[in-house]
Amino acid sequence: MENEVSLLEESDVRFVIDSKGNKKEVIISYDKFMELMQIIEGHVFLHSPEILRQIKQSEDDIKSGRYVEFDADQVDEMLDWLHSGEQYEK
Repeated sequence: MENEVSLLEESDVRFVIDSKGNKKEVIISYDKFMELMQIIEGHVFLHSPEILRQIKQSEDDIKSGRYVEFDADQVDEMLDWLHSGEQYEK
């Protein structure tokens, strides 16, 4: 694969080899393991059916004009409104 990005370099891993020379286990550092777990969890999160449904709903809302525009200085006010569950009135 031409555009493939490697998450592990040869220096990141150690192999446990059996008496026949077969690779049986891989040892990586804890930091590298945690980095890989974050990547995997992010991938799983972004591909979960519920997240994909919410993204689709958001796209539909935007296309239908069901969104509110506000300035950066209104963020706290808008978050309060969002958590209140009340209908937004401009």
